[in-house]
Amino acid sequence: MSILTDLRPPFEETSVDNNGPLVSIITFIPFSVTFIVVMIKTWSMIIALLQSLLIQFAVDHGMGRHLEALMPSTFHTYNKMTYVAQIFFFLVLTLAKVSTSNLIRSIDPTQSIQRYCRITETIIGGWTLLAVLGYAFQCQTPRWQYLPSHCLGEGAIMYPIMTINMLVDIALVVLPTIMLWNVQMPLPRRLKIISTFASRIL
Repeated sequence: MSILTDLRPPFEETSVDNNGPLVSIITFIPFSVTFIVVMIKTWSMIIALLQSLLIQFAVDHGMGRHLEALMPSTFHTYNKMTYVAQIFFFLVLTLAKVSTSNLIRSIDPTQSIQRYCRITETIIGGWTLLAVLGYAFQCQTPRWQYLPSHCLGEGAIMYPIMTINMLVDIALVVLPTIMLWNVQMPLPRRLKIISTFASRIL
């Protein structure tokens, strides 16, 4: 049987008297973008909740207290909790950055902004791999027990991780600033919107 005969007919076809399919496309493209942004935010909230619970469990097992006051088993549990919580923290940062980038792309569909956002998201993906894998495997086994003498560069991997994190956040402020600078709106309102994006640096 020919492949062409197996294809289903289109749901709708445009014609001189029917532009409904174009309306459907214009409707569903923004919906798809909104759905992706909402899903990213939802997963970000879920992971942030798990990360917060892990931090609380770490506090229950000695976080914030002197090492001498902790039993070895309690200290080991505390280390495990903070180890996993830090990895979750990187994932939360990643989802927040991607969500912001998608928001910028949905606001301004111009080719230059789309290209810069794709480049930024590629950098975010590389940063995520560096942050998660670099942190997870920086120390000798047991990986979750942080002892500077047993870790690569005595924990120096965190310096490039945090530096790239700050640079990406700056990029996510510069992009909407460029996007909004020539928009026809009152300057105070424009600065208010830009400051909303800039607040992520704090």
